[in-house]
Amino acid sequence: MTSDCTIPGPSVLISCITRESIHAQTAQWLANQRYEVDIVQLPYTIAHNRNVQVERFLATKHEYIFIVDADVLPQPDTIERLLSHRGAQDILVAPCLTFDGKGQVCVMAYHQRPDGMYDPIYARSGVHNVDAAGMSGALIQRRVFEGAERPWFVTPHDEEGKLETTEDMYFWRKRRESGWRIKAHCELVADHAKTMLV
Repeated sequence: MTSDCTIPGPSVLISCITRESIHAQTAQWLANQRYEVDIVQLPYTIAHNRNVQVERFLATKHEYIFIVDADVLPQPDTIERLLSHRGAQDILVAPCLTFDGKGQVCVMAYHQRPDGMYDPIYARSGVHNVDAAGMSGALIQRRVFEGAERPWFVTPHDEEGKLETTEDMYFWRKRRESGWRIKAHCELVADHAKTMLV
């Protein structure tokens, strides 16, 4: 972690997990930010590393954590723009781009269908209430974690050992059940190494 800086407004810790390296454009984005940065480099599962992110965040005095993955490039002023829209029960997300199951580019923000499956949204503007999102780009206030059961991120499997859901979908479901709203800010869509050449 870098040393604390005196910055007007809410204090934010930018947290980035990686098992190996950080994409060059992401590293440059991190270097250009005015907030403290914590890089969590561990060889473990994503769920484990996400929980470490939160533990290290809660050990600071910062009010918000901004999660960015090692292969995502947010817009330069993403954090400031998200902070300008914060609400008491809101978790704000600047989603990154990905591919849907048909090879079409979409944002990592989702509505849940009645059958429990998730459909991505394809918006590139506006603010949308969603049921889930990728974790990269999430701006989360500390009381979301302080009042929640640990571990915050779990990758559940059924009795046959098959994956039931991912750690991020688990997290969002638990937060919705606790009364939090998830808002995807699609005007702040981030580039993703998987889609940067599209």
